Amino acid sequence: MSSSIMQNTIVRVMQRFNKSARARHLLELKRHATARRLWNLGLVEFQRKFLRNAHVIGYPYWMVVGVTSSCQLECPGCPKGRRIPDHRRKRAMSYEDFKHVINEVKPYVFNVAFNAWGEAFLNKQIFKMIRYAADQNIGTLVSANLNDLPATGPEEVVKSGLERLVVSIDGATQESYERYRINGNLERVLTNMGTIVEAKRRLGSELPHVAWQFLLFEHNEHEVEKARSLAKDIGVDEVYFMTAGNRYGDTRVNNQLTAETSDQFSAVNQSSEVACARPWYFMEINSDGGVSPCCDIEAYDGLDDFGNLLTTPLKKIWNNEKYKESRKLFQVKGYKPKTDTVCTTCYRVKEYNANPRAGTAPAHWFAGALIHPVETILAYRTNRAGGVG
Repeated sequence: MSSSIMQNTIVRVMQRFNKSARARHLLELKRHATARRLWNLGLVEFQRKFLRNAHVIGYPYWMVVGVTSSCQLECPGCPKGRRIPDHRRKRAMSYEDFKHVINEVKPYVFNVAFNAWGEAFLNKQIFKMIRYAADQNIGTLVSANLNDLPATGPEEVVKSGLERLVVSIDGATQESYERYRINGNLERVLTNMGTIVEAKRRLGSELPHVAWQFLLFEHNEHEVEKARSLAKDIGVDEVYFMTAGNRYGDTRVNNQLTAETSDQFSAVNQSSEVACARPWYFMEINSDGGVSPCCDIEAYDGLDDFGNLLTTPLKKIWNNEKYKESRKLFQVKGYKPKTDTVCTTCYRVKEYNANPRAGTAPAHWFAGALIHPVETILAYRTNRAGGVG
């Protein structure tokens, strides 16, 4: 089977097999597929979907890498912005450390996102890092506030091989923008974004795909159309709007939207899956090398890391006790882990245990049905009726 036929076959299978992953991964899959990466992806997804086994044969195919622990803004919904103390070594990741991380994961990973608890463009080596990942046939994404960009930055962004740039701009006026992006300057951000778009045109490049991400709050929802107009004038490739949470209950922002706005945008970027998929396919590497199982607030503090990729090989971390116990939380409802991890008290576990649609992994359910058919049927009926089981 030729490589192109194999890629197209895998894409069609994935479209039917895992709808929630389709939007996020199919483009990177088609661009950066190799036989080894496709085989790894198939192994991981089969186990995640049907077995949810604790020991995964295969390795993460999607990754976030934090190349700095610094950010110049003080966003009230972010632990970094709130300057909440953590137990990580404060540093900008070196180019050599970044190469080490990429060399560990390049046989398996389709895409690396540079957006873990810091502003990527504050790392002076960022463009070399993007280029190194691109040279390994790995897709790259930077999510940034874009308040700072070197003078040569626009052309370097384009020439680095960056595939997708997401710029967080939550307002179409300075007054609205700075309510959440505290210390941010809207005019500077729009200028920086415009110079990147212009550099793309000047260099005749379709990449990076430039997206404007707009978090919706009560104070900025009336600026949706103005933001769309500004985005069109600048020439960005995409503008999208997302409802925002308020995990810290900060009174400076209010996410109580009008019914019209909520109905229009609340479904954006929400997964339809009950069981969390990240312990099977995803890994976050922080600027100190610390490994987090996800990029949610719960995994912010370094005390909860699952290992350190700068000192321990990927293969020893991926199936260690912390990863195994975290996966078991989504095998059977109500599982009591032998070792507590950051996943144990995560809201995703609570939602899974409380959701009537959540069930035991199919393979485990089938095995239980063979051994204890009556108990399995009763448990299934209890879950369907809304019980935790």
